[in-house]
Amino acid sequence: MVSGRAKKIADLIEVYKIMTGYSSIPVDLFFEVSKDGRTRGHTLKLVKHRSDKDLRHYFFSERVINRWNQLDKDAVEATSLNSFKNCLAKLRIRKMGFFMDFSLQSPLAGSSASLGAAAPGI
Repeated sequence: MVSGRAKKIADLIEVYKIMTGYSSIPVDLFFEVSKDGRTRGHTLKLVKHRSDKDLRHYFFSERVINRWNQLDKDAVEATSLNSFKNCLAKLRIRKMGFFMDFSLQSPLAGSSASLGAAAPGI
């Protein structure tokens, strides 16, 4: 079974291959590249479309956009697949939470209720 972090890394590698032409999949089949020249970071930002369907959020083409857009210019403009993977490895060390989904954590995480604290008076 693949861990969540490994899946996120594999997804980013697949996006890199699509965006750079290493894959036979055309970019416009899954993604729309932002034409807005005011992007921060790199110039290959992807547009995320709004959807009221919960199922759509789990599609490959939607779940990778936020992480891809957060990558730095050096990673996105890497000259080879190996250098892109090295950038991801450095990013993993530099930003430990980059490959984690904080939105999926329990709202009680870190509170005394989640630590098994006894209720007052017991």
